[in-house]
Amino acid sequence: MQADLPQPVPAPDFGVLMPVRVHFGDLDPFGMLHNTRYNLLVERACNMLWETTAGERLGDDEFVIVKKVDITYEAPVHGAGLYAVQLWVTRLGTSSATWAYRFCSTDAQTIHAHGTRTHIRLDRNTLRPAPWSDEARVLAKGFMGPLS
Repeated sequence: MQADLPQPVPAPDFGVLMPVRVHFGDLDPFGMLHNTRYNLLVERACNMLWETTAGERLGDDEFVIVKKVDITYEAPVHGAGLYAVQLWVTRLGTSSATWAYRFCSTDAQTIHAHGTRTHIRLDRNTLRPAPWSDEARVLAKGFMGPLS
C-alpha cells in the first residue's frame, strides 16, 4: 500500500468510506459542486479503493469500462472541502460488477447523492468481456452490501 493514498475507513453500517476532496474548480457559479463532478469524484474513490486494497496484484482485473451510471441528487454540496464516498458491491457477475455509492459528508450523516455504477472487465487483447479472477472476486466480496 502506498502511504500517500487515502485509506478506506469502514462505513457506519456497511461498505467503506473513501475521502474525496472538492476543489474550488469543481464548483459551479453558485458555489455548489457541479453535477458532472460527482461521477468524477466517485470514479476517483473507486480507483483509490482498488489501489489501497489490491495494489498491483489485480493486473488485468483493473482493465474495466463503465457500462452504466445512475445518480440521484439529494442535497447540494456547498463549497470546497473534504467529503466522502461510501462504496459497496451490490452484484458480482461473471464479468461485471455493480457498485452502489453515496456521496456524503465525512461522517456519512449527510447524503448529497447516491447511485450505482456497473463495470465490465475486458480482455486487453480482444476488448471483449472477460471473467474476474478469483483474487478479484475475493476482494469484491469483502465489499458486499445491500442492494441500493
